Amino acid sequence: DRFIGNEIIIRRTDENVRTSWTAYGFTIASIFYLWTTCLLLYSGLRYYFNSRISLLTIILTVLIQGVPLFAFRRPVFSHIFEIFMQSVFLFLLLRVNKVGDCVIPGRQFRGMREAMCVGLLIGLITLVRINNIILSLTWPILLFSFYYPRVTISRIVKMVIVSYLSMAVLVFIFQALPIFCNMSDFHQYRGYFSHDLVRLHLTSFYNPAFYIKRIGHVLWGHDWGLIFTAPYLLLGFFSLIIIRKEKIFVYLLWLLIPMSVNLYLILVRQQQGCWYGYRHLIFSFIPVIAYPMASLISVLKQKRIIFYYAVIALAAIPLLSMMSFESNNSNLTLKLMNQGHCDFWGNPTYQLEIYKTLVAAPVSYMSGILKGGPLYLAYLALIFSGLDKYLPEIVRDKYQVFEWSTLIRTLIIYLLPFMLLLIYKKAAATDRSHP
Repeated sequence: DRFIGNEIIIRRTDENVRTSWTAYGFTIASIFYLWTTCLLLYSGLRYYFNSRISLLTIILTVLIQGVPLFAFRRPVFSHIFEIFMQSVFLFLLLRVNKVGDCVIPGRQFRGMREAMCVGLLIGLITLVRINNIILSLTWPILLFSFYYPRVTISRIVKMVIVSYLSMAVLVFIFQALPIFCNMSDFHQYRGYFSHDLVRLHLTSFYNPAFYIKRIGHVLWGHDWGLIFTAPYLLLGFFSLIIIRKEKIFVYLLWLLIPMSVNLYLILVRQQQGCWYGYRHLIFSFIPVIAYPMASLISVLKQKRIIFYYAVIALAAIPLLSMMSFESNNSNLTLKLMNQGHCDFWGNPTYQLEIYKTLVAAPVSYMSGILKGGPLYLAYLALIFSGLDKYLPEIVRDKYQVFEWSTLIRTLIIYLLPFMLLLIYKKAAATDRSHP
């Protein structure tokens, strides 16, 4: 931005943010961590399943349950980094459970170094999303327990303590120290912890009827019900019963305890988080259910082929929900609503509006969900073939002037996953322990 003299280095406007390479870099970072998450989960599942089952699991659990929306269109949210950090630990868990090697891959056991590395990783989880702090504290206990009885319990306890201390140092440097250095902003942090998360939500208690009603709404509500936005989250959860005799079942079961914090948060908050889906739950939960979901797919493919294809066909529901979001500025987006004690952005009939629009105005609906990348690719094809005079009105309005910078950015976005896949294949080829 400084090199090309972008106005954003002096003042920020909607227009110069749109053309800013700095803002674009933020988006690229989010997209990078999305694809890296997919590769991590895929790599972990490959220790147990073939490539087809592993790939299908990633597509169903990660790529069609709303996650890409946050990577491409809301990189300012921290959820992509949240699911990435969770996937790092799931990969380590799946690997050490299968290979029986060190938690941090290496030729020999180095307990305290591993403890410090794990501590820095759980520190990052805590910094990314404070509501995952209990989950962060759980990971060292689960991972280091694999060393028993090779390593004594007292040594494992020391490793866990070292991880917690490393985590505390990281949180102090990046969270506490900036507050101490700028006490004028302390009231913002105090309000965030004491008012929003703790006093109003995590310490709120209601009668049993409230929780039953809220659970029902979270499951099949017409706004963001999980059966519409993340059905494979539910299938993966119930598929835990399939792996109940496996060793990893116990570890995944223990992870459900800290997951209950995020579930309780969306129950008592009584809203989805002012954007798409129940984002406070989905991103931390998806990596946990990846293995049981892959187990379900594997079993169905071998014994119940009809149900196998039914599970795949189910993908149409969350895919339409994700693709339709914000495709117009009327019934397929959010509006400001009042909850009684606060205002928030939501849409109580969003899932119904998708199919109403699809039936009533199919052309407008298809134009809405294809107005991004596919529209630009059609624009490029007509421009470079010299047929730009045939450009539809909607394309002319969106791309009035051809810009090389837009083309370069688009190519980077579309080529990035293939470059990462190439790097992954070269790295995997050198790992003899990996299938």
